[in-house]
Amino acid sequence: MGRTPTVKKTYRMSLEGKLIVPGSLKELPKEACYDNIPNLKKSMVLIEYEPWQLEEITKCSMDIEYFCQKYVYINDADRGRVLLELRDYQKRMMSTYTNNRFAVTMCPRQGGKSLIVSVFILHHMLFNADKTSAIIANKASIAREIFSKLKMAYNELPYWLQMGVLEWHKSSMHLENGSHVFASATSADGIRGVMVNGILFLDEFAIIRRNIAEAFFESVYPTIAASTEARIIIASTPLGMNHFHELWKKAVNKKNQFIPVRVEWDEIPGRDEEFKQQTIKNIGIKKWNQEFECAFIGSSSTLIKARILEALDADDPKVL
Repeated sequence: MGRTPTVKKTYRMSLEGKLIVPGSLKELPKEACYDNIPNLKKSMVLIEYEPWQLEEITKCSMDIEYFCQKYVYINDADRGRVLLELRDYQKRMMSTYTNNRFAVTMCPRQGGKSLIVSVFILHHMLFNADKTSAIIANKASIAREIFSKLKMAYNELPYWLQMGVLEWHKSSMHLENGSHVFASATSADGIRGVMVNGILFLDEFAIIRRNIAEAFFESVYPTIAASTEARIIIASTPLGMNHFHELWKKAVNKKNQFIPVRVEWDEIPGRDEEFKQQTIKNIGIKKWNQEFECAFIGSSSTLIKARILEALDADDPKVL
């Protein structure tokens, strides 16, 4: 009988019982992985960083565009796993979110807004300690789908760029630096009692019924206002002249604290005049104007150009 080959350990233990892993490995040893998920660093794991890795961590913390384009992988429908290539409109979104506490984004269908916001939240929780963020959508399944993009991007990061994972669930994750993010459906009770001091993302705000939206804001806004650093990002495609239209119009006319950022349909790769004409044939001009031109459609089904609505202004009712 021959001897069983000795497997050389790629880690050692500290006096405090923590695993110490070299930063030069291609992948984490399974003993350092959370719940046996490959390359997902668990808590209580120390990394022996190489000098260049410390420089990269500093660069990534200070420049989200650099972080995205060098270390964030996404699943592309046609190309599979690829590095995120930020387009000009996505850089505009990132810049708006970085430099403002309150932002509202109007975006055509399938414009990738949820991906960009999820990556923005990932970067924020990775390089900020003790921050709680929330991804809120009209349905829990949609919120979890957005959250899954964040989780995938996080798991694809080099292990030496990750924080140790404490919890990794279908609708929440908690990192060793104290930062936490969860996904939930919008409801009248909102997230009452939860202190969001990181980023609150409200997706497809126009779809949410007005009474739910108003009740939600009443319940969650105080948690944001209690922090001087917490941020709100609202994103949606228009759906009539409703609460989202009011929020957008006030933002454009500088009557609230929200900074507007608009994405045009032809800024998105692959969308040209041929795409426009084919889509109009398939869904009709009314749907095209609403979902791709981002035009607000009134209750009388009369189409009003979004640009005209943005130029209109209205004072709040005055009580005589």
